[in-house]
Amino acid sequence: MTCWNIGANKKGPLLKTVVLHIGPHKTGTTSLQAALRAARDELSSVGVLYPTTGAGRTDARIHGQHNLAWSTLGDHRQRPELGSWSNLRTEIDKSDCSHVLISSEAFSRLDREGVESVRKELRGYDVRVVYVVRRHEEIVLSVFGMTAARWNTLSAADFFEKYINEEMTTGQIGTTVRTFLHRPKLEPWIETFGKDAARILVYDTMLPDYVGSIAAAVPIPQQLPEIRLEKLNTAKSLPHIGIVTSVCRALEGLMSAEEFDVELAPHISNRFSPFAESLPRLRGLPDESISQISARAAADVEWLAQYVELPSAWKARFRKGTFIEPEVPGERLGQLLAADFLTQRIAILDEVLAKKPSGPTRDKVMRRKTRLQQISAELMVQ
Repeated sequence: MTCWNIGANKKGPLLKTVVLHIGPHKTGTTSLQAALRAARDELSSVGVLYPTTGAGRTDARIHGQHNLAWSTLGDHRQRPELGSWSNLRTEIDKSDCSHVLISSEAFSRLDREGVESVRKELRGYDVRVVYVVRRHEEIVLSVFGMTAARWNTLSAADFFEKYINEEMTTGQIGTTVRTFLHRPKLEPWIETFGKDAARILVYDTMLPDYVGSIAAAVPIPQQLPEIRLEKLNTAKSLPHIGIVTSVCRALEGLMSAEEFDVELAPHISNRFSPFAESLPRLRGLPDESISQISARAAADVEWLAQYVELPSAWKARFRKGTFIEPEVPGERLGQLLAADFLTQRIAILDEVLAKKPSGPTRDKVMRRKTRLQQISAELMVQ
């Protein structure tokens, strides 16, 4: 069926509007995508398609259309079964919806060549690019709060020195700096699609109606269902970060970062989740990092100001002298904690094995259990 834009002069079919939400990271993207996925049927009933292409239907871990961005990036995580750009066009054209909402923060990693590739893939549609800006220091804190909950042996001060200060002083714009600077991520999209296609929103002003803010900016004329966002992928507490750092130091040389991120990081997070909201979080940055970030952020804000009105609070930088280093338990306690978490994780895998009497999945879980037992034994003889 041919779709028509609501309220338009219906002398002929109008282009479907594709709303491309490109993130970036640490601006509520995972929470947004999970909420949109849960409301997919409700959105479709009012004329807004949230495609399964790029996200799949069965993988509960993938809420956004990341596979589309990954395929353009050449990212190792791309999976053919999640769908391609060609599959997306088929899904859009078969749909009766007048608006299509696509979301992946991975799109913000594309360079100009990648963005041009996306433009070609979406030819024939009216494309609006939605980008959410968040204060630079808050992004840096959030990046550390998430990174340090996975494999991490560095103190917070050393982390910022390595990933912020060194990159800036050497002039090398690496992954971490690119994460909090907006111009490198947004400029290729404005230059490719034009500034009139860009919708730049300010994170602080979008809550609590995040989806409604996007709809109003595009605009999407339909009355959308109420969609509430749950907090996902939030920065971890100081005690959580300290314990993870201690455990990783105890396991250094015994367990790889990849193994830790799969086996223990989620388990430790689950242990903290019941009372995570009541625990203190990282609020400040080392003075040297504040100086480095401020210099970069000032130029970034000046560039942004030509496209969006920023809140006055953006003019204020984080105060120096407010940084608090997460307390990291000592070596012996770190070993005891690591041993305890390994024992708990092995017990969970035993429960999984009890439910799977045979088959390739059981064999895989058994290998994981055996590996954790080996790490535990080696830890005990240290």
